[in-house]
Amino acid sequence: MLFGISVYCFHDDDSQTEPVSAMVEKVAAAGLPYETHAMQTVVEGNWDRVMPVLKEAYEDLRQRHDRVYLSLTLDDHGGREDRLQGSVESVEEELDHPVGR
Repeated sequence: MLFGISVYCFHDDDSQTEPVSAMVEKVAAAGLPYETHAMQTVVEGNWDRVMPVLKEAYEDLRQRHDRVYLSLTLDDHGGREDRLQGSVESVEEELDHPVGR
């Protein structure tokens, strides 16, 4: 499964660096494969492994920010693994060249 996570927190400062970094640190500490991009972080893992990490990250952010907006999308490939890279490789194969990174 791939989980796309975007988090936005509102407080005194509208910079999203701290909340995104805090969420990414929780994911990394859990040992989950992930990639962070300009607008979202994509995490790979099964539901039971990923959701407790996201819940903990959300709860930590909620204690420090007046408002937390978290958007979550799920792409379930029926148990297939290595989709974090495999999805990109499929597009590169279709295009017959690497995509920008």
